[in-house]
Amino acid sequence: MNEIEVAQISCGSEYTGIQGEIESAAEQVGAKIIFPDIDLEEVEAAEEKFGLRVTSPDLKLMLARAISVVEGHTTADAVFIGTCFRCAEG
Repeated sequence: MNEIEVAQISCGSEYTGIQGEIESAAEQVGAKIIFPDIDLEEVEAAEEKFGLRVTSPDLKLMLARAISVVEGHTTADAVFIGTCFRCAEG
């Protein structure tokens, strides 16, 4: 059986200290966390494509990774989406 690849589309998982928990949960179900491979131009264009202006560089990276999955540039069996609490605070 092939390992399940889960694309992680997140912002703040390192900041909040839960990245290890995400990876542990993936291992428990026989999955592997992958991160969509993108370049700087894709990060810079993400706000325009997504239609949302953000100030957080990590959130811009998250948007670019999400676009990569949606447009089929990244192949994954599943997607994990998560954010921290900071953006919600304003």
